[in-house]
Amino acid sequence: MANYYDYFESFKIELPYIISGWLDNRGKFYECYWGQHTSLAYEIVRENNWVEEYRNAEKNCCMENARDWLIRVKKFILLDNPCGDYKTQVVQYNPICKHSKSQVNKLLTLFDYSDIMTEYIIQNI
Repeated sequence: MANYYDYFESFKIELPYIISGWLDNRGKFYECYWGQHTSLAYEIVRENNWVEEYRNAEKNCCMENARDWLIRVKKFILLDNPCGDYKTQVVQYNPICKHSKSQVNKLLTLFDYSDIMTEYIIQNI
């Protein structure tokens, strides 16, 4: 059985253009600004009527926040710039699950300007 932290993988790279938001498993991108990922995560939970499912899971995972739950359970991919420096791109995802073709294709489209990111996506996500 996997350890809780096995459900999270992060890739960090310096890029000239930062993309910030959430990518669902259908390939829908929810854009947000720096510092808004957590509030957007809760909004996504509400919009998709996952509140009860999230609350039940939260009880079993030591008060897990909506950000981690979206990644771990719903297979969302987080695109972030946690440094706020406008050059550090972080992609956080669940490496245990298989991500959808729609998700991978959207990632490839979002990062089509970066060969390094494209290679990483193809090999790892």
